[in-house]
Formats: sequence, C-alpha cells, structure tokens
Amino acid sequence: MTDGTRMMGNRAFAAVAEVLGIESEFVPFAAPIGDDAGAVTVAAIERLAVRYSISRTRSRTIALFDIVGFSLLSQVEQVAQLNSLEVSINVALRCMHQAGLNINLGRSTTGDGYYIWNRGKGPEDDIKLSFLMMLVLADNAISRGVVGPRMVPRLRTCLTIGSHFSYYQVKGLQPSDTEYIVGDATIELARLVDQTMPDQILVGEFYRPLESGGEPLDSLGFMGAV
Repeated sequence: MTDGTRMMGNRAFAAVAEVLGIESEFVPFAAPIGDDAGAVTVAAIERLAVRYSISRTRSRTIALFDIVGFSLLSQVEQVAQLNSLEVSINVALRCMHQAGLNINLGRSTTGDGYYIWNRGKGPEDDIKLSFLMMLVLADNAISRGVVGPRMVPRLRTCLTIGSHFSYYQVKGLQPSDTEYIVGDATIELARLVDQTMPDQILVGEFYRPLESGGEPLDSLGFMGAV
C-alpha cells in the first residue's frame, strides 16, 4: 500500500523497507530517470507504482450520482439510464476542458449510478470536481426534458470530502484501466444517499485541510467557495 509520494532517497527507502520487513531489489532501466529527452520520467514511475498497488488519499472530493428507482426498471431501461448518465459525465468533462478547466477525472460504477472524483489533489481540484458535478446534473436535466424519463435517469446526488483507498481491478496477472475507490468517503456517501430525496443534492459535513495550513475549510465554507 502506498501513501503520498513514492519518490524517496536511499536512506528513507531503507527505513521503509525495514519497517515493512522486506528486502529491496535493484531494477535497472534501459534509459535514465529524469526530464531529458528519452529519459523515464518520475511521473511515469509514479503512475506505474499506483497501478500495481493500493493507494491511500487522505482528503479528496467525491460525488455520487444515484439513479432513483433503478431496481424497478426493466433491464433495457437500466442499461439505457446508466449509459445516459455516463454520456452526461462525458459532456460535462468536455465542457470543463473547453473552458480551460482541466480535470483528471476518475469514475466507477456503483451498479445503479457512478462515483466521480478528481485524481488531482488540492482545494482547486476539489472545486473543479464540484463544478463538474453541477454540469452533469444540468446535462441530465436537459436530456430528460428532450428524451424523456424512461431512457434518462432521475438522480439524487451526494458530495463529500474524506479519505479513501484506490486500487485497479486485476485481470489475469495485469491491472486493468478500471479504478475503484473505497473508504471513509464512500461510506459517508452511502449514508448520505439514503437521506437524499430525488432531484436533491446533499453535501456531507466535513473539514477540508488547507495546504497552506490554518483552519480547515468546513462544508459551508467549501460550498461558498464553489
């Protein structure tokens, strides 16, 4: 399991290995590590480490879109509504990028909806995720008015900030591109969604630590910044 940056000096790495009771192994690269042309970047190594490990994030904004009455729908309607919701997420993401608000979006299905989160970390990344959530709801509402309620879902939506673990689904012996999250934040969203009415957005009670230090930003302060 990894927590924070994976880049460390020899002394720090030896200390970590001793704590975990493991032996380190030197793996040579055909190319040097760095930012020069032809080099293997540190960012690429970080991505590789994440794909093959369980990562912990201490604070991140996560939104949950839950389809109302999903279990009562026919199978065709379930597939259509899940697909419609994913299309709305893609449309919102495209709008964000066109506006110059780049976001490294993560998503995973809950079976009757989707979690979405920004893989970027920091207050600005959290705010971008909140913007995206609003755009998804706007596109969903427009689609329901045009296409109708059978093919486009009615949603109840929750948002919170908290800690979680991330991992990639393994297919055979290789990790796939499918990322999953689980932890305090997803547990909080599961509790919130049970209290959320259709067409409602419910925000959890949280305190978002600031990178500059000082008093954490509470739920009201965070939504005010959005």
